[in-house]
Amino acid sequence: MKKILHVVSCLDLGGTESFIMNNYRNINKENIQFDFLVFIEKDYPYLNEIKRLGGKVFFAIIPSVKNYFKFYKIFKKIVLENGPYNAVHCHVNLQNAIPLICAKKIGIKKRVSHSHAATITQGGILKKISNIIKKSIVKKNATDFLACSQEAGSILYGEKLFYQKGVVINNGIDVRQCFNSNTEKIESLKREFNILEKGPVIGNISRFDNNKNQEFLIDVFKELLKLYSNAVLILGGIDKGNLKLIAEKVRNTGIEENVRFIGPRDDVIHCLQVIDIYAFPSIHEGLGIALLEAQAAGCLCFASNGVPRTADMDIGNVHFVELSKSPMEWADKIANEYKIYAKPEKEKILIAFENKGFDIVSSARELEKIYEK
Repeated sequence: MKKILHVVSCLDLGGTESFIMNNYRNINKENIQFDFLVFIEKDYPYLNEIKRLGGKVFFAIIPSVKNYFKFYKIFKKIVLENGPYNAVHCHVNLQNAIPLICAKKIGIKKRVSHSHAATITQGGILKKISNIIKKSIVKKNATDFLACSQEAGSILYGEKLFYQKGVVINNGIDVRQCFNSNTEKIESLKREFNILEKGPVIGNISRFDNNKNQEFLIDVFKELLKLYSNAVLILGGIDKGNLKLIAEKVRNTGIEENVRFIGPRDDVIHCLQVIDIYAFPSIHEGLGIALLEAQAAGCLCFASNGVPRTADMDIGNVHFVELSKSPMEWADKIANEYKIYAKPEKEKILIAFENKGFDIVSSARELEKIYEK
């Protein structure tokens, strides 16, 4: 059996973690087993499931140049006591650098770097120099260069290297699970979210940070309320620093009665069955698992031009709108499409995902090929 050590910053209910767990559930566990090295220690929602699937979770520290030797000592101890590992698979973008150095030094022959983002945080001159150095370390110490999209691969490895050596691994999802509705659960969620009137329900379930652009979505929803006074906006996900800001904007805008904050969820696929319109105005996305799940659930979707077009499964329920357009223009587009929208048949959804290679079986098989090389 091949043992793979996945390196992640956390195991929250986010897109990267969802990608790993989707594949873990569907990969051939007779041949491949996952363990996890996590930077930040806390009680995560995936811990019990990982244990049930046969995996182990080890907590380390956030790696940096200053604590390199301390991180290396922890990393080496974990590998020696729980390995041998056939591969280390790093999912922390620029922070892949130090775990990859450690893996190479310890002697792990397959060192996989995985890019999940189409943007890198910039700053002053020192930050830019640091980013350049980290990119160089990743390129020098990784043996495999993976990404969720061409955009995400080019941003971390450079366009030339990714073209020559990179592999796009689609963020496959369990499509049937997304569109198999549970009537009792859906009615329970409607009561929980206080959705009583017949009106459009708009949703965005992702982390609260600048990149997800919920501030702009509030402005769009304010305009949409002029057209549908009984519309409801559902906002969910983990707080990465912006939740308080968004809540304050909702209050200051005077739309509290129409907005529901539902927090982090482990039942997103059921929540999507309550949502009619999924709004995804991100500034940048590596791909956007949330948009894939929303399409599979049959939601009418609106995505910004910061989302790769490869995230559109060509079912006919995704519309791209430029962020340069005003909130009023977004609202008008949403309202016009909502009037004529017909939810696609389940068979059409399934075939579209299979044809694009975004069903979970396809992506799990691709990962197996990477590990077996």
